[in-house]
Amino acid sequence: MPTCTDEATMLASQNANATPVTSQGLQKKYEDVFDFANGIHKIAALTFINPKDVVNAFAELSIHLGDRFQSMLDYYEDNYIGWFRANGSRAHPLFGIKYWNVYDRTKNSQMRTNNSTEAWNRRISKHMTTDKKIS
Repeated sequence: MPTCTDEATMLASQNANATPVTSQGLQKKYEDVFDFANGIHKIAALTFINPKDVVNAFAELSIHLGDRFQSMLDYYEDNYIGWFRANGSRAHPLFGIKYWNVYDRTKNSQMRTNNSTEAWNRRISKHMTTDKKIS
């Protein structure tokens, strides 16, 4: 997917949040501790910030959230922001900011998810069987 064009890119930010929360055994804490869930939502809100401001916003958020969120912040920095290098630059993340950021799509009232596409696929699949083909 990282080679998709901006127009074809569909953000799965909720899935991106679910991955580190569940893989690090933080699901219960997320469900039970309001302040923890609120911090996770703040990290997810980076999705809606102007792409040119995301790195600075992430740095500020890292300071604000502190050590309690370090494992989550490390996950996001590795996969979505890029690690800060000793020479002052950032490594390329697994998923670049242009891939997951929906600032412009939101500003332009464009779709931010692929929910409508998935709904259409479910509807069409419901009416098709394996032995019937569209001709």
